Amino acid sequence: MQGIRTTIVSRRGLFALCSAGFFCAATLAAADVAAALENAHLFGPSESTVLRAVMEIHSRGGTSTRTVEVSIEREAGGTARILAQVIEPAFLRNLKFLMHRDHRGRSDFWMRTSSGTRRLTGHDNTESIFNSDFTVEDFSYIDVAAYELALLSEQPAGRTIIDGRLAQASPTHVRKIFTVEDETDLIERVRYMDGNGRMVKEYELLTRQEVSGQTLPHEAVMTNHTEGTFTKLTIVSVDPNARIPARVFNPAGL
Repeated sequence: MQGIRTTIVSRRGLFALCSAGFFCAATLAAADVAAALENAHLFGPSESTVLRAVMEIHSRGGTSTRTVEVSIEREAGGTARILAQVIEPAFLRNLKFLMHRDHRGRSDFWMRTSSGTRRLTGHDNTESIFNSDFTVEDFSYIDVAAYELALLSEQPAGRTIIDGRLAQASPTHVRKIFTVEDETDLIERVRYMDGNGRMVKEYELLTRQEVSGQTLPHEAVMTNHTEGTFTKLTIVSVDPNARIPARVFNPAGL
């Protein structure tokens, strides 16, 4: 759900010309809409970040908790890496997820479970991360090229709402509607819609926190409306200037 941080010269300048209530979205070119989505982020804009978060998973069978560590590294040319791993409980420490994205926007994924490490394909993007309501797709960078993008006709002040229709539908949804806060580029909400226009899943940013002068997420929730489950994610610590050894992102080390 993160995008590589890029420079958009015209975006906020255009928004400043709009009325305090709503503006006509049609004035934004398609390239600007794609850039606005790529500029959005889930965990923060820093080039090298390590964070810890608590996953409170509410499933039909009850509630469970995972403490996870997420290491993020990205470069100006588009290359990026994400490693998410369970820290607590100790018996689940072998659970890991790794993503590599190259400068062309192509991504590779690996998942480590109790059965070993396996490489994932594009068909596995709805697979659960650590038995939560977050999936491989949610924890990965947004593949802008996979969507037909447009802005909704009306936009609330200070927010950009992007309608993304998947060129190739996933097993659970055909469309995602992203709400991005203009000032911080935080992803505030994502609505996952099926072919009948029903919202099957929803991400919501609940609270924010200030770290080293940056506005970052604090609490968020992912709700699966189809299954009647949800996962609350609380970020308890962030190092937005972390030095991450390259070996952390080596698939052979999973």
